[in-house]
Amino acid sequence: MKQTASPAMQFQELCYLPAYTVMVFMRSRIGLRLLSPLQMLRAAMLLYLYSQLGVFWLHGSLFDVRLVEGFGAAFILLAVVHYIRSWRALNRGDKWHSLSSGISHIGSKLCLPGFLLRNRHVYRTIDPLIVVLVGFCLLKLSMPFALWLFLSAFSLQSFEQARYLAALTRDIDIADSLTEAEIQQQTVEHFSRGTTKSRRLSPTANAVPSGIGLDITSRIAERKAGESTNDSPQTLDSA
Repeated sequence: MKQTASPAMQFQELCYLPAYTVMVFMRSRIGLRLLSPLQMLRAAMLLYLYSQLGVFWLHGSLFDVRLVEGFGAAFILLAVVHYIRSWRALNRGDKWHSLSSGISHIGSKLCLPGFLLRNRHVYRTIDPLIVVLVGFCLLKLSMPFALWLFLSAFSLQSFEQARYLAALTRDIDIADSLTEAEIQQQTVEHFSRGTTKSRRLSPTANAVPSGIGLDITSRIAERKAGESTNDSPQTLDSA
C-alpha cells in the first residue's frame, strides 16, 4: 500500500529546490539523499527556466541572464563535488544521516554566542539572513539575480523551520512515550502488589470464576452429610 507524504514533508519538498541552490555554497557534509542527481537536475532546470523566462519577465538584460546561468553552472559543479564526497564517506563507513542538511560554515568557523548555536538558530536564521544580505549587495548589479537569492533565502528558512518543527514534534512524542511507559509501569506495580496481598487473605479472591465457589461447595457437602444422617434411622426402623 502506497503511503502519502505528510503536509510537512510536501512543504519541505516544495521549499527545497531553491534552498538547494544556495545550500551547497554554505554547508558541508550534506546528506547523500538530499544530493540526489534527480534533485540536482530539478534545481538546475528551475534555474535555467528562471534565466530564460523569469529574467525576461523582469526585463533583465543579457548580463542578468548570463549571471544566473553562471550561478547555475557553479551550483551544479559544487553539488557534484558534495555528492562525490558524501558517496565516498558512505563507502568508508562514516555514520552520517543521509537526509542531513549539512554543517553550516558560519556556525562552525565563527565564534557565535551560545544561544545561536542551540535549537538550530544558525540554520534557521543566520544562514538565510546571510543570503539576504548578499542579495541586497547585488541588487544594483542585477535585480533578477538578487530576487533569486531572496527567494532562495526564504526557501532555506522555510525548509529549515519545517525540519526543526518536525524534529521537535518527534522529540516531544518520544518524551510523552517515556512518560506513559513510566505511568504504565507504576500501574502494573500497584496492582501487582494488590494481587499479592489479596491472595494472602483468600486463595480465590482474584481468581477467574470457573465453577462453584469453595464456600458453596462446603455447604452442599454439609447438607448432603446431614441428609445421609437423617436417612439412616429410617432405614433401621423399616427393617
